[in-house]
Amino acid sequence: MDRRFEALDQKVDRHLFWLVGIQVAVLVAIVGTLVGSYYK
Repeated sequence: MDRRFEALDQKVDRHLFWLVGIQVAVLVAIVGTLVGSYYK
């Protein structure tokens, strides 16, 4: 039972890592676009 929870926990951690990474990438892209359009 414990092993199953550990595997699930690792899977959730990996998914959370990817979600946060994608959100940060999107935020950087949006900020970059705004800054780029501001300085045109």
